[in-house]
Amino acid sequence: MARFINSIQKTVTITDAGPNAYDVVGGLLTFSNAVREKGGSAYVRSVKLAGVVAVAYTLWLLNADIVTTAADDAPFTIVVADELKYLGHILIPAANYVAAQSAFNVCTVRNVNLMVKAAATTQDIYGYLVAPVTDPDTTTIYLTVDFEPI
Repeated sequence: MARFINSIQKTVTITDAGPNAYDVVGGLLTFSNAVREKGGSAYVRSVKLAGVVAVAYTLWLLNADIVTTAADDAPFTIVVADELKYLGHILIPAANYVAAQSAFNVCTVRNVNLMVKAAATTQDIYGYLVAPVTDPDTTTIYLTVDFEPI
């Protein structure tokens, strides 16, 4: 049986010349229609990232935005009231990048197999890309998350 993979691409624009450690990169990410129906579920199968600099990131996934929405270059602050929104996180290690010939780096995190479930009123999954180190990348990052709705 063929499986449907919903590859959702996001362009993450970095507006600050060097976010601090644990700052959000690009603000809130909305993965529209990541699941088939409101309140539905999907598996995250893989994550792909391309950027100028090979920097480690953590992609936090949620079923709704956090209490204090974080803009680009703002500290990622998750509080107790956000606990039920948390679906999981995916580490994107700097060591996984491969340098492309055209002066950018690419990374693929395969076999993630993280099940996520949308809130009852939406088909969307939300996320934040967080840099655990000071991020020297001051341009644009291209992020693709592959969801397999179930």
